[in-house]
Amino acid sequence: MSSLNQKFLIDIYFLQHIKIQKQINTEIIINKQMRIISFVVFTLISLCMIKADFTQQKEEVVQCLMSMSTYDPCQNEDKLCEGEKIKTYGCIQTCISNGAGEPFSVMKDCIQQNCSSNNQSIKIIISRSIQCLLSQALKSALVLLFVLIFF
Repeated sequence: MSSLNQKFLIDIYFLQHIKIQKQINTEIIINKQMRIISFVVFTLISLCMIKADFTQQKEEVVQCLMSMSTYDPCQNEDKLCEGEKIKTYGCIQTCISNGAGEPFSVMKDCIQQNCSSNNQSIKIIISRSIQCLLSQALKSALVLLFVLIFF
């Protein structure tokens, strides 16, 4: 083989090598872009799942609290207890209204700090309200943990 042919073959080899390297680099870039796109799509889906779950949890809290409204801790004709009950339900309602859009733990803290009574029967209303919120706060934490671990 002549040196010109060898040089030509070497040049072809290098050109093919450069072409292959460009293809590899292009594939790497596309792979990175696909990872970014899949991460963004995953994040959006996760946020939608969390939002949908949070909406459902709010409904469950409302149902739990509404089921409590049928509970009457006061004995017949006990005006003092009735007054405490009305005050306590009002306080709980204020905490729920003011905490709308906030985590359930904020509402729970509000009830614990602001809604109190010396009447044992009324304390049951307060503790049941807190239980409604705690059960949903735990569900929120578990859903978030699930999303973070598995996605």
